[in-house]
Amino acid sequence: MDRLLRACTSIDYPEYEIIVVDDSTDPESLRRIKRWARHPRVRVIHRERREGFKGGALNEGLRHLSPESRFVLFLDADFIPPPDILQRGLEHFEDDRVAAVQGYQDHVLNWDETPVTRVVRVSTISGYLVDFYARSLLDTLKQLTGGAMILRTEVIRRLGFSTNCLTEDWDLTLRLYLEGYEIVYDPRLRVLAECPSTLRDYIRQQMRWAEGHIRVARNYFKRVLTSPLMTLRQKMEFLLLSLFYLQSVLFLLGVGCTLIADPTPSGPLSTRLGLLLFLFDLLAPLSMGLTASWVAGGVRENLLGLVLFPLTFTATAPFLALASIRGLILEDGNLEEGWYRTEKTGHITVAPLVVRSLTSSNPLMVEGADLEDC
Repeated sequence: MDRLLRACTSIDYPEYEIIVVDDSTDPESLRRIKRWARHPRVRVIHRERREGFKGGALNEGLRHLSPESRFVLFLDADFIPPPDILQRGLEHFEDDRVAAVQGYQDHVLNWDETPVTRVVRVSTISGYLVDFYARSLLDTLKQLTGGAMILRTEVIRRLGFSTNCLTEDWDLTLRLYLEGYEIVYDPRLRVLAECPSTLRDYIRQQMRWAEGHIRVARNYFKRVLTSPLMTLRQKMEFLLLSLFYLQSVLFLLGVGCTLIADPTPSGPLSTRLGLLLFLFDLLAPLSMGLTASWVAGGVRENLLGLVLFPLTFTATAPFLALASIRGLILEDGNLEEGWYRTEKTGHITVAPLVVRSLTSSNPLMVEGADLEDC
């Protein structure tokens, strides 16, 4: 939290306030956050109960915004935003149709901490530097990812965040498009972030995303496809995104069918076809990760992550399939069972000089002012 607030208080913009919504129970975390409350730009809001989980916390922050607020930047606790994030991000709001701008979450701070963080690094740059960028070029549906996003205050105050789903960002994405708004993706808004460092945390995070994503897509399916305010491209992209996590189910079915198929090449269910599809499932994420690593300028650095990326998909497929089926057949209900707060170690394995070069030449981005001066 300290590094986030150091970065936030160093943002290059004349008038802004920082609202910290804290629902932690750790005494040390509470003590450190209270010290930041002495800063003239910082307001600390502590929630005693975690009602609505992240969506509830975000709504609590919205209730404390200044009446004069026009735009809101949302950041997670492990982020380091660049000083010019507001200046660059607000350029897009000259178009009245734009309700939100999504930045690039670069999970690089501990990318080489464990083999898992190397996989997460490849996965995230594949998403932001290949998938998101392509969607932006093709003018299809752009997706909010919960952090590093700027929204119009009047719009988010009216719509709010959903408190009864596991993926409030995906839910908000669809509601914005159904209202006729546009979302812009700008990779220049590069916010540094941490990766989950253990396989357990990574799997549980992915399961939450899978279950929540499928359930939200199911709930909005008919409304999106019949919406007069969404383009054909956006609806086609919605169909593709809706099926994204279900590929784990199809992957397992394909593996099972391959195992019981006729082993002879001439058979109607030849195992050669199944093995070919299995190979494609491994090569697809590998090629995407390789492209993203090349764009990011780190193919050699990401070599281990590139090798482990498709293997990790194979290993996590049963868990994602289970979560996807839950999202498909279970109604919105007890969030306690599906919600899992992803643990981060707080360790930065890249050198401070590298962090500064990734964000800005401003040394306050990493070192900041002494808290005793706040």
